[in-house]
Formats: sequence, structure tokens, C-alpha cells
Amino acid sequence: MKIKVDFLFQWAPGWTNFESVISALNQDGNFLCRVILLPFHHSGKEDHENKQAREFLDAQGVAWIWHEDYAFSTFQPDMVFIQNPYDFTRPARFSCRSLKENNIKYAYIPYGLDVGEGQQNLNFQYNMDCHNLATWIFVRSRQHKDFYKRYCHAGNKHVHVTGHPKFDSLKLWQRNHKNERKTLLWTPHFVEDNLKGWSTFNLYCDAMLFIAMNYPVDLIVRPHPLFIGRLKAFGGIAVEKFTQLVEYTKVINNITFDFEPSYHHSFCKADALMADAGSFLLEFLPTKKPILYLTHESCLGLNKSAQFVNKSYYIARAEKDIDDFVNMVLAEEDPKQSKRLKALDDNFFIPAIGAGDEIRQVLTRHFKHKIAKQTRLENAQDVQLDTQSVLKFFEARATQSKDSHPLTMTMYQTVELATRRDEHEKALILPKLALSARSYVLDIGCGNGRWYEAIKNDGLDYVGIDFSPSLIAIAQEKYKESPSCQFHTGKADEISPQLVGKGKSPFTHVIVTGVIMYLNDNEVIRMLKNLAEITQPGTTIFLREPVANNVRLTLDQHWSEDLNSHYSAIYRTQQELFALISACSDAIHIELVEAGDMYPHELNNRKETQQRYYVLKRK
Repeated sequence: MKIKVDFLFQWAPGWTNFESVISALNQDGNFLCRVILLPFHHSGKEDHENKQAREFLDAQGVAWIWHEDYAFSTFQPDMVFIQNPYDFTRPARFSCRSLKENNIKYAYIPYGLDVGEGQQNLNFQYNMDCHNLATWIFVRSRQHKDFYKRYCHAGNKHVHVTGHPKFDSLKLWQRNHKNERKTLLWTPHFVEDNLKGWSTFNLYCDAMLFIAMNYPVDLIVRPHPLFIGRLKAFGGIAVEKFTQLVEYTKVINNITFDFEPSYHHSFCKADALMADAGSFLLEFLPTKKPILYLTHESCLGLNKSAQFVNKSYYIARAEKDIDDFVNMVLAEEDPKQSKRLKALDDNFFIPAIGAGDEIRQVLTRHFKHKIAKQTRLENAQDVQLDTQSVLKFFEARATQSKDSHPLTMTMYQTVELATRRDEHEKALILPKLALSARSYVLDIGCGNGRWYEAIKNDGLDYVGIDFSPSLIAIAQEKYKESPSCQFHTGKADEISPQLVGKGKSPFTHVIVTGVIMYLNDNEVIRMLKNLAEITQPGTTIFLREPVANNVRLTLDQHWSEDLNSHYSAIYRTQQELFALISACSDAIHIELVEAGDMYPHELNNRKETQQRYYVLKRK
């Protein structure tokens, strides 16, 4: 059974909070993700149909379940994600308190990158039921987590720094060409007449119209998603100005509105952003493009988590500041770019793979015992390892560990323990191999050339094969000056006479260390049978494998805390290993010469397996 994760979806513009998380969980294989579509009540209006969200999900090809067809008792989620902290926007049974009372764990990703000041806003951002009752909250930075400690009654032990999934869309905001005319993106906050807020729409609307009419620019206007709803609810001068703006767009073709659920296109097209205090002030930052923070003495300012904006952004407190900013953009100048990029590094965690994957890792650790029941299998003879998953693991080890010790790419211990094991193995086994200058060695599963390092000065010929292109590339680069060695990319069960080389005699020695555990039974048999074509009677075969102490143990995409990765392997009993060798007797007859424990007790760091070595001879 997979971990069932249900995403309570209400608001199309907030899809970026969920998108990369769903993708990461689906790719993991241990999770089942479902999107539950809820109504979205806001601005004094009850929207029971949520047509915009329906159409958005359908256009994205995302399957969804309408909330009236969904019951917790039937679907039995292991956890849910909520999209916003405001319980009044959704049916009562989906309120945070109701979820808690029904023992349903939920996670919250802040729907926006909060920046606004004010005690009420701090409560909305950090101290509602949503924040206090959540099992997980996933935030953008260490500083952001510290704010929960300060303002959330529940503290911040349930808050995890994963980066914000919105930034996982960064690649969609980049373009390879310049606009013919500079494009400015204006994102006014909603207006609530007679209430002090963050909107400068009434103050600067005329200035924006003047710029569009008198400068060689295109202006994209993307109002806050609640802008229209607030106009209808509060009325006032904003209605008059917005109506005027709409009328101008009918006769001025360089002004366009963006009311699309996704803002990716506008972020990509814009050369600069002009924004009131709001999430876009921070979301636009990774684009590295100029940003103008629109404010005024009559407006609320920024909270402490966004104070860096005042030092590293351009700021407009009057119409002239907007005019200066536009002229600067037209001149292709940006003197504050380095300050903004430093602010980005100082105030945001942007993980290498993505925030969605960071969240997946948190959830994997939480559900590790339930996942382990599905991925850690005893005596499971019919489970087949997925070759691509195994390859992905080794590729990640090679590419993520380029600057680490070479032994720890393929030996999963500390550098000290890996070094001691490597030295012990070679000291014990090399005398038993009796290598000479006339030896011809095949190393199956050679990795980055660990065994060649030990025998490179013996004057022999060596061929290494591994199915990880990245590990082979490392070996080829390291030993490119050694004429007596070759490294090839290939699977262990696909070895063929081509490896021997023209005019060469068959291999005299074969090394297979820690390889069989990553092969299914049929692949092990195929590998051993293929040895018949490239070895000769008397060839020495050295196997080293971790052997199960009691029963066959299969790890099938099992999450490993030590490796910080999913891991797949089959630990066979010694009896099973010998049975596989016997199954090849119609093609190759292999005789056991010597066997023993590979490491002394202090170097064997696994309880359920024991590293064993086998020296075999082909008859």
C-alpha cells in the first residue's frame, strides 16, 4: 500500500505550491497523490462551483475528485495538503480544526511569500489554526522558520526549511531572446477603501497610464487575484480608475491584462517588475531582473522577514520614482542587481533539485516505517529490481560526490571505514589472485576504478565495465594516461567477447565485487553463463558479496537515511548464491576454491548481512 496524499485544491493561481511536490511524490513511487477540488469562498462571495479551478485542472490534464464525492472515511488519506490558512474559504469539514479532530495530518505551504507588516497580518501569516495545528509547515528559509518560533503559539518544531515550491518553476521564467520593446509587469495589490493597506493602485494608476502612453514599453497589468472581488465588495475611487484603465486598453495596444491562473508567461516576458508589497516582490527575485517596490507614506510597509527589500530593491514613494525606474530599465541599467542577488542568497534556501523534492524527503522520513513494510521484503522471491532505479542511484552517487573521497562513491561508509575496508580487502585477496604481468583482468562493476588502483603497477592488462556512465567517465579521466587499461559502459549481464579485444586471449582473472546484489536472479545466471565466452579453464573468479544471515532480504526502492536516497538491492543467502552458480553448469563449470568472511567484526557494519568472499576456478 502506498502513502495516500490528498491535495485540497481551491485556487488556480496557487497551483505552483503543489505542482512540484506532486511531481516529486509521484516519481518516488511510494506515494499516491490525489487532487480534491473544493469551493473557494472569498470577498464576501460563496463560490460553490469553483469554475476557474475546474477549468484550470482540466486544461493541465490533472485528474481531480469533487469534494462532494470525497469522504475521509472512504479515501482514508495518510495526510492532506491545504492551500491557504483561511478556513472560511472552504467547507467546514475541511477546516484545520476539523481535520485535527478527525486525526487527519495536514501540511501547509504558505500560499504566498508573505511580506506585509501589521499585527493582524502577522496573525494571518503565523498564528491561525492552520499554523498551530499543522503536522508540517514547509518554508522558504531559516529566517522564515525563526518567525514561526516568534509568532506561532505552537512554536516552530513542526516547521521545515525546504525552500518554496514556487521557485521550482524558475526555468519557466527564463527566455533566450530579447523583447523588441521593454516589457514592464505591474502587479497592483487589491484595494479596500478607507482601510490602510499595501495597495498603491489609486496613487499610481495615472502614472502607469502616462508611462504606457509616452514611453516605448509594453505594460502587462496583473492585479492581485482578489483585486476584482474587492472592487465589487468595497467600490470607491478604485472602481473609477480601474474602469478608466480598462477603457485605455481598448485603444492603446501596448497595455494588456493578465488574469490567467498561471503567471509563468508574464514572469518570462517581463523585463522588470513594479509591485506593491506582496508575494511577487520575492517570487520575481530569482529572475535577476530589476524590481521596483511600490509604496507610499499612506501605505503599510514590510514585515521584518522582508526588510532586505528596502536595502536591495528600487523603491517608489512618488510618481517620479516610477519614471526614474522606467528610464533606467530602458537604458538597460541595473546598479542594484548585485545587492538583490546577495539578498536572494542570504534570505532564501533554493535546493539543487527543488523544494518539491525536499518536501518529499521530509515526508519519506516521517512515513519511513510504513514505507519500509512495502520496500523491505523478506524471502520475496518474485520481486524484481528496477534496473533504471539502480542506475539512477549510482549516477547520483557519481555526480553528487565528485568532490568527495573516491571510495565513498561506491562504498557506503565514512571515509575512514571505507578506507580500512578497502585496504583490508586488497591485502587479503590480492595474494589469493596471484596476479602477474601475463594476467588479463576483467573487473565487472568496476565503478570509478577502485580495483585498478591496486593493480595498475603489476604490468598486466585490465578491462573494467560498469553500467554507470558517470562512474566510467571518472575512471577514464583518472587513468587516461594508463595504456594497459580500458573502461567501458555496460551491464554486467551483457558482457560479450567484444570486451576481450582483437588478438587477445581470454581473461585469466575476473573480479566481481558487490555487483550480484544489484542483479535479479535471471541476470546473475546470464552474467555467469556469458563468462563462458570470455574466460578459459583455470580462470580465477573472485566474488565478494554481502550475504543474508538468515533469509533473503530485498530492498525495493527502500528509503535509506544513511544514504539519503532510495536504494534497491537483493541480499541472498549463501545457499541461494551457490544455487545460481549451479544453475549455469550447462554453460560453464565453476568450482569453489576458498570462501570466508571478508571483514573482521569491527569492519562489518551491517547486522542482517555479512560480507563474504569466494575464490572460484573455471574448470
